[in-house]
Amino acid sequence: MNGRVAFLLAAAVALTMSCAKQTVTHPPVAVALIDGSTSDASPAIAARYLADLRLLVTWVAQRSGLLYADVAGPDALATATVPVAVDFTPGTSIPNNPLYEQINTTQKTKQAEQQSEAMFAAVREHPANQSDIVSAVVAAARLFAVRDGVRQRFLVVESDMTQYGGVAGNFYTDDLSNDAIQRKIVNLRDAGLVPDLKSVTVLVDGAGVASDGRVEQTRILAIERFWRAYFAAAGATLPPGGYGARLVALPA
Repeated sequence: MNGRVAFLLAAAVALTMSCAKQTVTHPPVAVALIDGSTSDASPAIAARYLADLRLLVTWVAQRSGLLYADVAGPDALATATVPVAVDFTPGTSIPNNPLYEQINTTQKTKQAEQQSEAMFAAVREHPANQSDIVSAVVAAARLFAVRDGVRQRFLVVESDMTQYGGVAGNFYTDDLSNDAIQRKIVNLRDAGLVPDLKSVTVLVDGAGVASDGRVEQTRILAIERFWRAYFAAAGATLPPGGYGARLVALPA
């Protein structure tokens, strides 16, 4: 294959991908929260979370969306740094140039992957002794207001969902009966910790999968009931398959 033929083939592939992207009339905003606690810090679990975050990066890139990711550690409202932040909106320096847009997307995808790897390296080096997922969700909710007019908003939580720390309490030991869950949500709302997540789709990746093995199945189910009630109180949508051990419910 000579150079000219190779170039034309590359340009054709780029044009095809660009046309596919142009069919997405409402680019998404996706926010990923990574549990940085010791219960999720095993190499095997961290590798799974990183692999699923890469899937999310690719999904957002293909749709010219906006991606954020941060660590859900202790006191997340005060410590949020958003170490992953990439806007895949096509550049304007060479408008309507499919080849340029594909190169731009490839570069930004690499940037997002590098930022993600650095974030996970920091978590491995300094795992947290608490997991304040509720505060992290509140901090994440603020990021959805960055871009107006967005119809697709996704919150991806990579965690075993065992909250321990902060106002929400300790899910290893707290009463998580149905009545107790409702009381918790009332208390969280009074504390300003039930954000407005209307029009946000929540996807949980890692539910019930902890490296320490301390959580029995009955409590795992009670924890799931809490989060379903909490996200419903916030107005969010949990689609079928959206609460589970792996990230499987991203729209096609």
